[in-house]
Amino acid sequence: MNPNFVLIIALLVVGILLKRVKEFPSNTSVVLNKMVIWVALPAVIFKQIPKLPFDSSVLIPALTPWFIIIVAALLIYFICKACSVERKTIGALLLLVPLGNTSFLGIPMIEALRGSESVIYAVVYDQLGSFFGLAVYGVLIVSLFSGGEKPTILSVAKKAILFPPFIAMISAFIISRFITWSPGFEKALSLVGGTLVPMAMIAVGFQLKVRLPKASYIHLSAGLITKLVLSPLVIYLGFKILGLDSEAAKVSILESGMPPMITAGAVAIDAGLDEDLAAGMVGIGIFLSFLTLPLWNSII
Repeated sequence: MNPNFVLIIALLVVGILLKRVKEFPSNTSVVLNKMVIWVALPAVIFKQIPKLPFDSSVLIPALTPWFIIIVAALLIYFICKACSVERKTIGALLLLVPLGNTSFLGIPMIEALRGSESVIYAVVYDQLGSFFGLAVYGVLIVSLFSGGEKPTILSVAKKAILFPPFIAMISAFIISRFITWSPGFEKALSLVGGTLVPMAMIAVGFQLKVRLPKASYIHLSAGLITKLVLSPLVIYLGFKILGLDSEAAKVSILESGMPPMITAGAVAIDAGLDEDLAAGMVGIGIFLSFLTLPLWNSII
């Protein structure tokens, strides 16, 4: 087994165990997530952006998540309508199936399965796809299916523009066009960025909840099969037909098969959608992804 993958599992277990240690407060995962967002991920972005080949290959991880969002959303909506699924369950599925955990779980997984040089494609997939997908598509779903206070396009756009990793990506792109990082600065970025995987995976383990929905086993199974199996299968077959076999394409296949986004689950619960289904898909999805992602990696 890949030693990096073993490390990912070990860190996840550490996070689960630390939750039982009273010396660690309940907001430990929140603090770790903020460290990832404000410090570790920007460092990784600053290190990797100058290495990004600015050619058509960048379009693959940038456009793939939007294709997944559109296809998955249409599929879920029409199937749920045909089966007379409850409205709040439809809303939860529409949030959780198209949007994957491509950052906190995705980036460490890509590094473990594909190597550090492939992380930049995961960053592009996450920032230009999943993150903006949550900001734009997520707001639309909440507006249509939630009965509570609805976020405005302006408020969401402000959060998106001020999101630290997005600022880091734009800044690194502009600065690296004129300046080459010194060896010392690049080493510093490597040291800081090296904290991303431990902090992100411990945070995921710490906040992990495996909740089995009381009466939603069918919805849970259908949602996770679509997310972990059908989504990457569609992308894999599509790339095969188009003759796309680059590292960017392989990373995009793996990212499309990431389990449901933790933040999307939180948004679904906060919006009054199917809470049990949302919590179950996030928690169980993470565990199942440790089986499906290595399998997809061996296929591609």
